[in-house]
Amino acid sequence: MDTVVPMWSIVLPVKPFGVAKSRLQCTPAARAELARAMALDVLDSIRLAESVRTVVVVTVDDEMTAHARSAGATVLRDRPFLWADPLNQGVTQAARWLGTHRRADGVAVVPSDLAALQPGDLDAVLRAAASREKGFVPDAAGTGTTILTALQGCSLSAAYGEGSAMAHSKRGHRGLTEAPLRSRIDVDTLDDLGVVLPDLGLRTKQVAHALQRSGWFPGAVRSA
Repeated sequence: MDTVVPMWSIVLPVKPFGVAKSRLQCTPAARAELARAMALDVLDSIRLAESVRTVVVVTVDDEMTAHARSAGATVLRDRPFLWADPLNQGVTQAARWLGTHRRADGVAVVPSDLAALQPGDLDAVLRAAASREKGFVPDAAGTGTTILTALQGCSLSAAYGEGSAMAHSKRGHRGLTEAPLRSRIDVDTLDDLGVVLPDLGLRTKQVAHALQRSGWFPGAVRSA
C-alpha cells in the first residue's frame, strides 16, 4: 500500500518591520531593512517548496501585506501583534482559519527569521513531519523552536518563547532532530547572521553586505 504524502499549509507570522529584531546591534533603519529582507526571502522559499499548497501570512505590516498578496498568499490582519502574547495568538488564529478553509492539509509554522532556509530544507522538514502527528524543529541551541508542525486533524499547540522546545514537547510535539541545520538557525543577532551568511537569500545577503560596508558586521564595534 502506497504511503500518502501530505500537503501542507504554512503559517508565516511577520512582525511589523519597524519593531522587529530588536536584539540586532545596528540602527533601527537597518534592523527594519533586515527584517523585511528575511521575511521576503523566507516567503519565497516557502512558495517554492514542493510540499506546500497554501501560505497564510499573519501580519499588520502594510508592506508585507502587499508583498504577500502579490505572491498569492492569504493574509490575516486581525491585529494579532497587539495581543498580550502576539506570536502564539497569531499562530492560533491562523491555525483556526486553516482548520476551516484547508482541512485536508497539515499545518506548519515557519518563522520569518530563518534567513538561510531553502525550499529543499523545508521539504525535508515536512517529509520528516509526515511521520509525527505533531512535531517541532529545535533551534540550533536545542532550547528554542523554529518550525512547528501538526498533521491534518491534529491541533497545533504553539508555545513560542523562552524554553519553547521543552514547552512544545510537553504539549505533545515530537522533536524533528533530523531537520537540516539551515532550518534550525533563526537570526536574532549579527553573530547568527554571520553563521548563515553563505546561505542567505538574495535580499538578506544584500542587506548583510551593506552592513559589512557600514562597519556594523561582522563583529564591528561602533562608538555611541
